[in-house]
Amino acid sequence: KNLTLSQLCGGHDYVIHNAEARGAWAEISKCLPHRTVVSVYRRALRQFNGYTKGPWSDHEVEKLFQLVELHGNQWSTIQDMLGRSAVDCRWKFQDAQKSYETGPWSSE
Repeated sequence: KNLTLSQLCGGHDYVIHNAEARGAWAEISKCLPHRTVVSVYRRALRQFNGYTKGPWSDHEVEKLFQLVELHGNQWSTIQDMLGRSAVDCRWKFQDAQKSYETGPWSSE
């Protein structure tokens, strides 16, 4: 099938209601037998979503915490305000909250 990238990654509602795109993900995943259809789809969304990627600045992390304070775990809302994908926002928030120590064990 000849589908455009926007037809394949055009957003959750668009893909669900587009039978051609739904069938295309099954075909694409056949080329990657060690991956599920869902994992191939999610990888493509992350790769081509147009949001900022890479390291987070201190300002972005601060803004993330402010937005979580206002909107809770409404990651889709936060992604639009921050310019990072919802998955990246959720992962960064969870990672930034970890309070455990890393590194070698002390003698205590």
